[in-house]
Amino acid sequence: MPGIDSLTAQMLLTEIGPDLSAFPNVAAFISWLRLLPRQACQRREGAVAPGTGPIKNRAALALRMAARGLHRSQTFLGEYYRRMRARLGAPKANTAAAHMLARIIYHLLTKRQPYDESILSNKRLASANARKRGFEPRLANLAFSWCPSRLSLDDCSLGGGVVELSGRARG
Repeated sequence: MPGIDSLTAQMLLTEIGPDLSAFPNVAAFISWLRLLPRQACQRREGAVAPGTGPIKNRAALALRMAARGLHRSQTFLGEYYRRMRARLGAPKANTAAAHMLARIIYHLLTKRQPYDESILSNKRLASANARKRGFEPRLANLAFSWCPSRLSLDDCSLGGGVVELSGRARG
């Protein structure tokens, strides 16, 4: 699994255990790990600013460190971490990626299935296609059109294509 090496996996199994029957669903497991973004809540002295909370759980700490390791990963999880880091900043991106890793681990341990990268690679292709669809209207507004080149499917998923000037004036 990307971001989780054998030492991290051993640490997680030591802290969590192989049986997650104590958690009725994935939300309870995530809540126990405290990997939810902190919401602004009222206290006597005023509102607490939203952000990531303090880490007291060693399993959550291991997941956050594993999430930081996704920064250079060329997988769907690595792309997710980089998107969240650009949008939210590094601390919240670590929490978001650790949250996703915890959800995956919960499902792997409860369903007793091995990690399957093909499920996430399908999501990766779908998100790449959605990004391309999002570019087409913007390019049309700039008097450009997207003309996919005749490349294999793998090359197209990496951004293969040609942008051509359509010749019409912007208006």
